[in-house]
Amino acid sequence: MRYSIAPFPTLVPAYFEEEFRYRLGKLEIKNAVGSGDFFRFPSFTWKNDGQSFEVSGNELYPFASTILGTFTYTKVR
Repeated sequence: MRYSIAPFPTLVPAYFEEEFRYRLGKLEIKNAVGSGDFFRFPSFTWKNDGQSFEVSGNELYPFASTILGTFTYTKVR
């Protein structure tokens, strides 16, 4: 996944990329918390199979432990 991290993207574009994979029914992210390997999200659940899923904010952003919410991702295409 690639997303903008620039405060003014039209003036100075800057991007951050993360590698995800879906394996054995779970979502994993590469290089999470500096491990160098893939980290599994235990909270990963499908809301609508193949279309949208949820992940805990604490797992997605471990450095910000006060994020208690759940993030929902939806396939656009």
